[in-house]
Amino acid sequence: MEKIELFRAYFTDEIDYYENQLKKYEKDGICSFNFWAGFFGMTWFVYRRMYVQTFVIAVVLFIFAIISAMFLQIFNPNDSSNETYNFVIIYILSFVILGFIGNASYMKKSIKIVDRFSNRYGLENIDQSLKKSLKKQGGIDFISAIIFVVGMSIFQAIIKYLL
Repeated sequence: MEKIELFRAYFTDEIDYYENQLKKYEKDGICSFNFWAGFFGMTWFVYRRMYVQTFVIAVVLFIFAIISAMFLQIFNPNDSSNETYNFVIIYILSFVILGFIGNASYMKKSIKIVDRFSNRYGLENIDQSLKKSLKKQGGIDFISAIIFVVGMSIFQAIIKYLL
């Protein structure tokens, strides 16, 4: 079995797109901008089963939101639109940054998992049941994405209520 077959099993959907991204990443160390990663942000990372990356992004965005809000309050006091400015600044920055790092993060994770999988079992020993196991580790997780959106909505409502 060739290693690319393991990647194809891991990607599960949009296989051709991610196979091209993998080739770019292995050749140049970069990937294309991913509009959907930028647009959906952390939800896209959860959807792609990148939970650790999602947590790191959430912490960084939370810290940046606090700093941004303090900065706007200092330089633009008594303006009721500060909250809107803060949201727009954070959304635009996160759209651009997450759009650029989305595919690269996914490729880095897929390479790590496929390499670990192929080293553990050996390419010649991988059968359909092992490919199915790899497929479960990769691919997408729609249910977690929905739970994440609902959880973040509740979290934001609680924060808004407390403030």
